[in-house]
Amino acid sequence: MSTGARHDLVAVWTSAAWRAEAEAWIRDRLAAAGIAVTGPIEQPRVRPWSTQLVVPTDRGRYWFKENNPAMAFEAALVARLSELAPGRVLAPVAVAADRGWLLGPDGGRTVRESGGPDEAGFTRILTEYAELQRHLAGHGAELVGTGLPALEPARSAEHLAGQVADLAALPDGHPLRAGSELRARSVAYRPVLVAAAERLAETPIPLSLQHNDLHQNNAFAAEPGRPLRFFDFGDAVWGHPFCVLHVTLVVLAQEWSCGPWSAAGADPRLDRLVDAYLECWSDLAPRAELRRLVEPAMVIGRLHRYNSWHRLLPYLPMDMLTSHVGYLSSLLCGSAVGAR
Repeated sequence: MSTGARHDLVAVWTSAAWRAEAEAWIRDRLAAAGIAVTGPIEQPRVRPWSTQLVVPTDRGRYWFKENNPAMAFEAALVARLSELAPGRVLAPVAVAADRGWLLGPDGGRTVRESGGPDEAGFTRILTEYAELQRHLAGHGAELVGTGLPALEPARSAEHLAGQVADLAALPDGHPLRAGSELRARSVAYRPVLVAAAERLAETPIPLSLQHNDLHQNNAFAAEPGRPLRFFDFGDAVWGHPFCVLHVTLVVLAQEWSCGPWSAAGADPRLDRLVDAYLECWSDLAPRAELRRLVEPAMVIGRLHRYNSWHRLLPYLPMDMLTSHVGYLSSLLCGSAVGAR
């Protein structure tokens, strides 16, 4: 991976040429589906990692999304998920997998918009996402075939070494260039990753889709009698399913102003959420055994989270990278227990 070269996607996505091409594709794909655009297409969000367009139509609002190249797999992934698990994601009207273009209907209110970060809402998010993970567990080859990164626990230490090598190869003056201190920390941290992976391997939990950013803003509220629908899979990886708990528990610790989850003791609300999630896997191992997997899964989950940032390095502005140096190095080498 070339992390040193800079790519200004914001400039691309705000250019007249890109906008004309994207709008022409949107209109063509909607027309093919019998849907008419009824007003001007707007661009409410432009970020270094993605942009979205909002399209008014005679069948309601539609959304277009393009990710940065490192996360362009999301379009093909969502299309496949809509086939494998109908009703669990929004089925797209069209995708252009080679461009990372995704066009689909508006999903309505998110869980946050419908009720906020309460315990009941998060219990539903975690348990229904666990159901989706169970359903997808046998589909790794085809999901990874969409471009979804595979981060099996057994390769975590190797993955860390590769990412630190990428950082060491950055040019002098780059804020994330790995110096001797970070390289030494990463070497010292590898046995922690190896031990976590070995612990996870002791219990036969199948690998599955790890959303890697699962919280109340990335799930659409359900209509009566229907399941939640999940979205925003650009950070996702194929890995140990329990690693999905990392972001969710960190987000909740911040929302609820409580300490981070720990096997040694945590806010009772966080413990109840963990237990509710684990109950969905209780046919595979006793509850106590499943609980012992959460801590090593959180260790690997931090590496998953860093992976999202690492893939973005060529696309993030230098001021953003500079402001995140401490956070990213800590996340990479394991001390960012309370960091998302």
